[in-house]
Amino acid sequence: MPRAPKTSRLDPTPATTKLASSKPVTAKARPQRRERTFVAANPMALWMDLGAQTSEMMLASFQVIAHRTAQMMSAAIPPSSKDRDEFALMGAEKSEAILESVLAMSNNMFSLSPLAMTQAFRQIAVVQKDMLQLALSSSPSQVMSHGLKLNRSLTRAGNGASAMSGRAARLASDGLKPIHSRALANAKRLAKKDA
Repeated sequence: MPRAPKTSRLDPTPATTKLASSKPVTAKARPQRRERTFVAANPMALWMDLGAQTSEMMLASFQVIAHRTAQMMSAAIPPSSKDRDEFALMGAEKSEAILESVLAMSNNMFSLSPLAMTQAFRQIAVVQKDMLQLALSSSPSQVMSHGLKLNRSLTRAGNGASAMSGRAARLASDGLKPIHSRALANAKRLAKKDA
């Protein structure tokens, strides 16, 4: 079954094609997000993005804690139903966010652990073998050959370590996402109450 052609980055107009059903299909132009592609491909950018999300969450948490502490201090004894609802919501939201965070991270961990450890040990073994071959070289041509081989295996090992760092950053980001979204939503909701 033929696919609808995608629009190019330079031409934002949608392309139209007919499929087997004779109905015209339009491929909608989507804005390109270059920074996301860069972030996903660069472990350093993933960690920086995670740091920015963490800072944003901490600021929102500070605002929520300040608002709720003030609300607790000004609550009547016994608290009104509005205050009781807000206080009950605090505990329920934390439990839900933590559960979602643990589930997201565990799903990511199951796909990450066995593959990553196997890959890391394989790369270490290849680098060690290539280092030994270079050390045991007996002629200049062997030194050149084994040196190039070691260079390639070190490059692959470095790329593997970089990919592992990216996976770890994605794992942390997946765990932070539910907590981050709750903190920002609470800060926004409580700011509207104050306004």
